Amino acid sequence: MRRLGETRTDAPRPIRVLQIGEGNFLRAFFDAMLDESNELGYTNAGVALIKPTDCGDLSVFKQQNGVFTVVLRGLRDGVPVQRGRVVRCVQRLVDPHEDFAAFLALAGEKELRFVVSNTTEAGIRLFDEDRASDWPPRSFPAKLTLFLYERFRLFSGDREKGLILLPTELIDDNGARLLEAVLECGRRFQLGGDFAAWVREACEFADTLVDRIVSGYPADAEALCSQLGYEDRLLTVGEPYALWAIRCRDPEALSRELPLDKAGQPVLYTRDLTPYRTRKLRLLNGAHTGCMPLAHLLGCTLVREAMEDLGLTAHMRAMLEEEVLPTIPGSAEESRAFLSQVLERFRNPYLDHKILSIAMNSTAKWRARILPSLQDSVALTGVLPRRLCFSLSALLALYLRAPEGLRDEAEVLAFFEKYRGRLHDLAFVREYLAAFQPEAGRIAGLGGAVAEGLHNIETLGLRAALRALSV
Repeated sequence: MRRLGETRTDAPRPIRVLQIGEGNFLRAFFDAMLDESNELGYTNAGVALIKPTDCGDLSVFKQQNGVFTVVLRGLRDGVPVQRGRVVRCVQRLVDPHEDFAAFLALAGEKELRFVVSNTTEAGIRLFDEDRASDWPPRSFPAKLTLFLYERFRLFSGDREKGLILLPTELIDDNGARLLEAVLECGRRFQLGGDFAAWVREACEFADTLVDRIVSGYPADAEALCSQLGYEDRLLTVGEPYALWAIRCRDPEALSRELPLDKAGQPVLYTRDLTPYRTRKLRLLNGAHTGCMPLAHLLGCTLVREAMEDLGLTAHMRAMLEEEVLPTIPGSAEESRAFLSQVLERFRNPYLDHKILSIAMNSTAKWRARILPSLQDSVALTGVLPRRLCFSLSALLALYLRAPEGLRDEAEVLAFFEKYRGRLHDLAFVREYLAAFQPEAGRIAGLGGAVAEGLHNIETLGLRAALRALSV
């Protein structure tokens, strides 16, 4: 079987994008969007793909000349769908750890306009050992700072040569955080006030919110490649759903420069990310943290298995529709439509989304994803939302059973180890709240409601405890 990308006959495109990160997510998210936009004629943008760390190499990318396949598969209106795309937008491959000069030379590309990054949540931070004399420095922000300084220098500080930075790292205010790191690095490297002003004024660091589940190289890759008719070692798989919300200075201007939205891509340019972030956090992430501990206790391993449990899904829907949806600002119709998409995404038969992966660090996740909905629900109704309270009961029950593979901070796990095999009453719940959820502990009656739910789980069983919520 021939290998994809052994030869390329497509016309080269100008380098408009510097992409920091070669992983599955950006390939199945940004690259797939840009490639389709190029094909439809809305953009004519080539990508220079940059490897951000010294782990691994770009050998497979070079063997395939930067060409790879993205397969999107899942459910749409309950019907299984699958579509593949051969992505050809990557025009150049550079590993700064092998050739830092080649990386810096890209700063001279006259048509370069965008920097897209995905370096994991830990990527946007400087390291103490970063030095301007290092080729390259270790951290992503330090490499980026020297790249921007080279562009500033080559074009003599021309404001028209500033760049738009679109980080996709999964942290709030990712653009603002990246700007802060670059300015700090500039000060540390003593690059001067003129450079700092150029970074602040000529460049734009947009905050972005991304949403697409990408599972990467699939278990059934051999069968997929047989369908496609070629071998692709860079094959990556994701779900059909996606959203890229970008907070920027001038949404209309950015849409003109990067018209992915006009090409039918799920990209939204806005001045306010709050409605989209809140909706995703409370409905999608909230459903995960609010119901998946219970699903594991019921014997489920994968999210899609949990969605086959009628009692569990009825509980999840009631929690989200009755207790969470009313707390979300903005259009109720849009929130309901998003919720329908979430529930369908959870049923995706092609994704093996492990529940214990979702349950990792659930103490902090519950505080971020569930507590705000619970607080707002109390403020709106004056009563405790029973199902949101029960989500904490189920979390405690899961941690007390300590299934293999459950991960959290050491002090959290040590707390539950101390209480394993002992009586779990209101005093236990209050001690947990005081230690790890102090803000929740100040909500009147919450400790008692959580203790009651935990007592029902331990004495009546999971199914009876669930039924008691509807009485």
